[in-house]
Amino acid sequence: MPRKRRGGRTPHRKGPKRAPYSKVLISTEGCKTEPNYFKGLIQHSGINTANVTIDGSGGSSPSSVLETGLLQYERSKTDGDPYDKVFLVFDKDDHSQYAQALDQINRQTPKNVFIPINSVPCFEYWLLLHFEYSTKPYHATGNKTAADKVCQELCLKLSNYDKNQQGLYSLLHASINSAKTNARNSLAQAQAANTDNPTTKVHLLVEYLHNMKNHRAKLQ
Repeated sequence: MPRKRRGGRTPHRKGPKRAPYSKVLISTEGCKTEPNYFKGLIQHSGINTANVTIDGSGGSSPSSVLETGLLQYERSKTDGDPYDKVFLVFDKDDHSQYAQALDQINRQTPKNVFIPINSVPCFEYWLLLHFEYSTKPYHATGNKTAADKVCQELCLKLSNYDKNQQGLYSLLHASINSAKTNARNSLAQAQAANTDNPTTKVHLLVEYLHNMKNHRAKLQ
């Protein structure tokens, strides 16, 4: 039993001490693949875990990922230590409210705090870019969604891949620079062609996390 101070109050236990760089929340659509990947990145990069919260409880839709991020952000404000950045990681896949969620994120205040990290059709496209550069669009056929098609291709490159795979970041780390370059190029090519299939913005979050320790306090 914890020792009480005079007056009957239990001493307040402080949480882990944060490092003097930004505090971020990563709210993800997936509760397995994405959290496992970013936990591995944080561990591999030596980032203080007290500076990054990964919440995979956002459900399976972009709007629910945003709702989770908003709730966590408001709680952090109430605690007097708000997140500097809230990254919202979700897929387009076949979600009917995808465009609406992007619009809601863009209208959030304060500006530049809520950042969409969206992938088309899914997060696995980012993983596939570790192996090759491809701008081939993905579409649903038969009983397979566009995301199923990406996962099918990924399994050809990464044998025995499954969404609960541990050590995913460490497994792919050697190709991380190629993946970031491929993601930037495919995004630029898609924007020039006025499309989003396929694209991913995961590289933006990865670069932010890689550079976290080089910055102090709040980032713009």
